[in-house]
This record gives sequence, C-alpha cells and structure tokens, in this order.
Amino acid sequence: MVWPGTYFENLIINDKNIVLGSLTLTTQDKQYNTQTIIDGSSDSATCVAIVYCDDYVELNGFTICNAWGFWASLPAGGGVFFRFANNASVKNCIIKNNITRLSGGGIGINRSNVYLSATNIYNNHAYYSSGGVYVENGQLEFDPINRCNIYLNYSAVGSDIAQFDPSGENPPVKVILDTFTVQNPDYYYLMDGNNIGEVLSYDINYPKIETVNEDLYVSPYGDNTNSGLNPTEPLKDIYFALLKMESDSTTPDTIHITDGIYNMNEGEKYPLSLKRDVSLKGASRDSTILDANNRIYLLNGIEKANNYSIKNMTLRNGNGNLHSYFRTGAFRLWDNKNVLFENLRVTENKARYISGGSVVHCNNARFENIEFSHNFGGNPLRLTNGYEDPYFDTIYVNDCQFIENLPDSSRPLQNQPIYSLINFLFI
Repeated sequence: MVWPGTYFENLIINDKNIVLGSLTLTTQDKQYNTQTIIDGSSDSATCVAIVYCDDYVELNGFTICNAWGFWASLPAGGGVFFRFANNASVKNCIIKNNITRLSGGGIGINRSNVYLSATNIYNNHAYYSSGGVYVENGQLEFDPINRCNIYLNYSAVGSDIAQFDPSGENPPVKVILDTFTVQNPDYYYLMDGNNIGEVLSYDINYPKIETVNEDLYVSPYGDNTNSGLNPTEPLKDIYFALLKMESDSTTPDTIHITDGIYNMNEGEKYPLSLKRDVSLKGASRDSTILDANNRIYLLNGIEKANNYSIKNMTLRNGNGNLHSYFRTGAFRLWDNKNVLFENLRVTENKARYISGGSVVHCNNARFENIEFSHNFGGNPLRLTNGYEDPYFDTIYVNDCQFIENLPDSSRPLQNQPIYSLINFLFI
C-alpha cells in the first residue's frame, strides 16, 4: 500500500507476485490516483518496469508521469514497460507526459499479457511508434465495462496504439475505450503493424477532438482549443493539426503554417507523422521554421502515406544520432507515392548516415528547388530502393542546391564548392 504523495522513483518489479496500490485499492476512491504520484523525473529510465514475472502483478491507483523510457538496454516503454510478464494488470491509473526514443510512450508491452481497466493514457510521446500503447509479440486486453481513455498521444508511426506481432502467435488487439483521440480512427492512430495500412478493430464511445475535412491553419501564437478553420482562429501545433485533419483522397486538404519557429521547447512534437492526402504549406521558405532542437529528426512519412506535399519552409536542427535508429537528420520517407517537396531549406541537421533526407521506395517523389546546406554527417539526400523485388522507383530532383554539407562539424566551411542539381532524374 502506498499513501498519497509524490515519489520520485524509477521502479523495477522483477520476478515478483505483487499488487502495488494506492488507497484507491482499498477505498475505491479514484481521487487517490491523482494524489499518489510516481514521477520518473529521469532522462534515462522507465517509470515502472515489470519484467520476468511469471505470477500476477498489478498496478492500481497511481499517476505515472515524467519518465524517459529506458530499461536495461531497451529504449521502450516510457511510463510502464512490461517484458516477459505473463499476467499483469494496470487499473485506475493515469499515465501521462512520458516519452521514449523508441516505442510505447505511455506503455510498452513486450512478450507479455496485460489487462487495462479504468486507466487514462494521454499526452505521451514516442519518437518512433505508439505514443500511447505499444504491443510487440504480446497480448493486450481492455476492460469492456470500466473503460479506459487513450488520447492525444503522438509518435512517428501509430500515434496512439500499435501492435506488431512478427511471431504470429497472438491475436490482434481489439481496442475498447470510452474516449479516444478521434471517433473513427484509421491506421494513423491505431496501427496494425502486421498489415500496414490497416486499422486495429475498435469500439469507441467518444472522441477527444472532432476531425475536419477542410484546410486548417497553424500559428505559433495560436491555441489548440481554437477551431483552426481560418487564419484568425489558428491552432498552435502542427502535430495537433495532423491529428485533427482527416485523410480524404477525393478532396485532399492542406495545413497552412504561418511564419514563426515551431520547436520542441514550445510544445511541438517531432518527428511529425506525415499523413496521406494531407499537405503542409508554410508561408515562406526562410521564415516558416521547423526546429527539432537537436533532439530528433523532423518529418516521417509512414508507409502508405501517399499524395501529399511539403512546401515553403525551413527544416533545421534535426538530429538522427541521439534518439533514432534510422540515423536520418531531417526527414525519412518510406513507401510514399506521389509526394512533392518544394521550395525548402534543409539546414544544420546532423546524422551519421544521412544528414538530410532519406527516401526509400517512393515512386513519383519530386524534390523541387530545395537547398541542402550546412548539414553534417552522411548524405544530405539519399535515394534508395528498399525492396528486393524488381520494382523501379522514379524520383525527380530538380533545381536543388547542395551547399557546404560536411562529414562532421570539425571540417572547415570555407573554400567548399557549391553544387546544384538541375533536372536530374533518378530511376
């Protein structure tokens, strides 16, 4: 039993048969879950790791927050991480404001069986997959009576929940919730990792935000409680606009981004997960600035994110060396068809393999009038075919400049040649 208070700890429950509970456990008063706080307050550890437990383990009635997901050598599970836990439950908890460099900002489940009841999971962030809950080679069951709420989590792939089961041994997760980010999610929110482009099955009562199928507007001086439907009522964050915008191949829409700096210190979440049929358009190349604060890369085109454009902005201070296995500095596209990058400056990004952008298996991708300058590391732009089958991608690189991109920051910039690519066709 844990009495109310804030406990600045990173817990490891290893090979235990235990119920860890606040006074909610005995009184049934759920107010104790806001008063009994496990605060990870760490840049190197998961808040609660439950590992190698054959017998029953339960967390009941806590707020679990402010952790950086990392257990042993595994960068997964920000708030709670399960690994080889055969019978685990999370009940009456609040899991919020956690982050991980890999998967499962709120909860990561690896080779475990987990039951969720009356738990709220929100405002968590994963740099790769599943800002809310990530399931890999395990099972997740939701309480259909005491329903959970999972919303406004974010990641590069599968923003709220994703399941990957390479073993093929576990059934698909059925998502049963009271409140979710949107009413009718697609794979952008609920990712079936075994069938990319398909959504996990769901039963949702209420949406946290109402989606729209029309242009949206974003400004650094906006507010995410605004409608975003006109320049006088802009949203504040680009990631929030992407969550709010519907994908519609019949009538694709655009997010209009006014001049200003959109950085992680002010609430923006990178990498932005690019959405099919949704374009991003800045007001001007040099003054609409996406800045990743040297933490992670900026844009991720998830598989099947087709038919969009990125125009009129600067992508800067991306870092693919710190928290990404992809080692890409500014943007990474994988299996995105019919996309256009136009009138951009890609500058001051760094990554060991690809300092600027990685483009893999992207047929009819066009790069027009882009300046790749002062990036450090590998190729400023790398174009590759990611499949062994005889599939040929056609990528157009027109009127682009490559200026003072260097292998590392120790090399002097002076006397470096300026290269440009004009009407270059890569097949």
